[in-house]
Amino acid sequence: MKRNLLAISNLLFRPTTLFLFSILVLSVLFGMMELKVIETSEINIYQLIILLLILCLGVASRYKFEIPDRHNENVTAFVKKEKVEKEVIILKKVEELIQGRLFDAHLSVSDIEKEIGVSRPVLLNIFKNTKGTTVVDYIKKERIRKAKELLETTTLNISEIAYKIGYSDPKYFSKSFRKSNKMTPTQYRKFHNKLNTIGQVLNS
Repeated sequence: MKRNLLAISNLLFRPTTLFLFSILVLSVLFGMMELKVIETSEINIYQLIILLLILCLGVASRYKFEIPDRHNENVTAFVKKEKVEKEVIILKKVEELIQGRLFDAHLSVSDIEKEIGVSRPVLLNIFKNTKGTTVVDYIKKERIRKAKELLETTTLNISEIAYKIGYSDPKYFSKSFRKSNKMTPTQYRKFHNKLNTIGQVLNS
């Protein structure tokens, strides 16, 4: 609708259009009033006055149509920027909270809501838009990522690693790990150690 109004206003208030329109208005006006007694110089003055009024109307109309649009665009851009900045802050807080409580088997979305101070719909929406996943799935992925890191850098047994990343049942941890990596935690550790050995041989 606004675009149509802008297009119409641009067409109506071009200098050529305004000039022709003013001539038409004057012709009709003087024709109706039959002002035959008015001198030519007086007619020119009236023409000039009416033309100026029409030009003023054109400027006012363009201001009315264009300025609010620019203002609205600026406001919209500001609101979007503020929203993105707020979401980034929330996301960072959530990520820090999850990383700090990966060991907690009872960590839930409700806990995160309370500690961060956001509603569940807002939290889930932010994660869906930025991570492309749910909070629960993100926690699972981070636990598996941490498990891989511990398998690669420590000599902790599988049960110890499971407890450290929030799994109360080592068997369930092994099952989840295998589902994500197509191998058990033990197989993963052996595979990683083998790759390290090959790498050391090649570099020696």
